[in-house]
Amino acid sequence: MRSALLVAFVLSQVHGQVASAAGTTGRWSLIDTARYPGATCYFGSTTDDSLHRISVRAPVMFAFDATSSVNRQKVGWRWVIQHYDGVSMTWQVDKKGPTVLAMASDQYNAQWPSLTGTYNRGSAPLYGGYRAIVVMSWYGPRGGIQGSQRAIVAHYVDHYNGADHGANTYCADTLG
Repeated sequence: MRSALLVAFVLSQVHGQVASAAGTTGRWSLIDTARYPGATCYFGSTTDDSLHRISVRAPVMFAFDATSSVNRQKVGWRWVIQHYDGVSMTWQVDKKGPTVLAMASDQYNAQWPSLTGTYNRGSAPLYGGYRAIVVMSWYGPRGGIQGSQRAIVAHYVDHYNGADHGANTYCADTLG
């Protein structure tokens, strides 16, 4: 009962910044607030203070409620990391993560194998800033996408020296 109330509270209080929507979808939400950021920016320490990776929080997703009985369907999500291009002054796609799939119902949200997805920058060049977009998909009975939502993560926290520090509206390329 408490977990159902918590999910109801979260769904009523938290919703990502919708970038686009298409088709028929179920209820969804991102846990993405100043207190509970939707992504964590991980920085190196000592001499390397550059961005190493971004961990993006998985969305809460329910199946589309199509009938008076319990409805079940396959749902999926993935992260898309964009970097800010200072030349064209726009956000450009840097990398797309793999789609994670799970079953959901209109009463119980999907249970993901991991509550986050991780972007590793590796040796890619640094840009001025990075942001995450969560792409959610609802699948029809034959496997095709029946609906989708794209939400921009609005709250980020920096992680370095073993602890979280501050809150931001994107991930910077370096500390300071």
